[in-house]
Amino acid sequence: MEKRLIRKDPFWQELLDFRQSFDEIVNRFFSQPFGQAMNTQSWVPAMDCYIEGGKYHVQVALPGVDPKQLNVQVHGNLLTVSGEHSDKKEIARENYLSREFAYGHFERTVTLPEGVLGDKFEAAFSDGILHLTAPISDKALPRTIEVKALGEGTKNKSIAA
Repeated sequence: MEKRLIRKDPFWQELLDFRQSFDEIVNRFFSQPFGQAMNTQSWVPAMDCYIEGGKYHVQVALPGVDPKQLNVQVHGNLLTVSGEHSDKKEIARENYLSREFAYGHFERTVTLPEGVLGDKFEAAFSDGILHLTAPISDKALPRTIEVKALGEGTKNKSIAA
């Protein structure tokens, strides 16, 4: 069986991530009786994911959420953060002039990049931000390959065509 190198195109990864997010929104909308979906108590917290220092980092904005209400799970190559954001104050609906805070159940799932050691995630919560980090396998990290210049007329017999 012939093996070929396949280049990873960031565009396709972004498209796959968009598709996953879109599917999550559609599934959430249709999982409730019609009419309730527009008044749902679910919300989606902001999330940043990046690679730095040989580690995969995830930050989830959860202002006002009690860390005891958080559930973080890794299943295969999926990382899921879920929980509950409760409104501690009971204010009558008619007394609000504006209401923009989101309350209720939330869940975010992200596909982990190849090489993330999901069983080694660490979690910390500070200033309303959930910080998750996991090491990345050395084999999955980019590496630099030195290019050696050959003198003119010199053939390198170790390079096979």
